[in-house]
Amino acid sequence: MSLLADILKEIPLSAVLREKVANLEAENAALKTENAILKDDLRQAKVENQQLDSLLQGLTRDPGLLDESEAQILLAMAT
Repeated sequence: MSLLADILKEIPLSAVLREKVANLEAENAALKTENAILKDDLRQAKVENQQLDSLLQGLTRDPGLLDESEAQILLAMAT
């Protein structure tokens, strides 16, 4: 039990209120677990995104650089 539940034990509360506190604590724990899972998923997505960016960088080249055949084709088309 949490500190809040321990404090509430000393105060005479109805069973309904005790149950609500217990449900809220369970919901809070579930949300913390879900948050941790989502943070891990985000971390993995960032790594994958970084890998894909690196792959994309390797596949692209400077458009100002033409190889010899491309330069000859463009020269022939221009004349």
